[in-house]
Amino acid sequence: MWLNEAVLPYLQRRLEALELDAKARVDDERIFIEYATQAQGYGYIAPRIKIEFGARSTGQPAEAQQVFCDAAEFLPGLTFPVAMPLVMRVERTVWEKMTAIHVFCLQGNIKDRLSRHWHDVAKLDVAGHVDAALKSRDIAQRVARHKSWFFAARDSQDNAINYVSAVSGGLVLSSGMNSWITPRRDERSLAP
Repeated sequence: MWLNEAVLPYLQRRLEALELDAKARVDDERIFIEYATQAQGYGYIAPRIKIEFGARSTGQPAEAQQVFCDAAEFLPGLTFPVAMPLVMRVERTVWEKMTAIHVFCLQGNIKDRLSRHWHDVAKLDVAGHVDAALKSRDIAQRVARHKSWFFAARDSQDNAINYVSAVSGGLVLSSGMNSWITPRRDERSLAP
């Protein structure tokens, strides 16, 4: 109701005011903004932005982070806005993604469109965020409890997936031949 009555009309007015070739639509707890592309691509990334409004995420812990346009340095004649939104801490994002991968692996549900999670974890690892997340035991436990309540899942044998067990040393990040990433075998441990 709120999306259709408040958010969608606001977005539509803003798109029109900016004279953008884009349309917004509501789909369940999401708004999609579909836009005209400036160049032909390969079709991997749809010309669409998805904004989710579901109430199944806590978004905590969070912190303010500066967001700026990556293209700004290449366009010195233009001024781009900078924002400071409140965003979920990166350690939480790491645990959210790793537990999602855990579910995909246990379900044998590995599809190309899900590969972004492995990519994201690999990039977060290179940036040092996985090590920080592994040390954030409290965040791991919060993610496990939250997912147990809101994202209960079953494995390929119809057994309940235990998120607490996953974040306590039983995390699975690869599934045989279908994996895109293999965890490094080093001194890092998921065990508390």
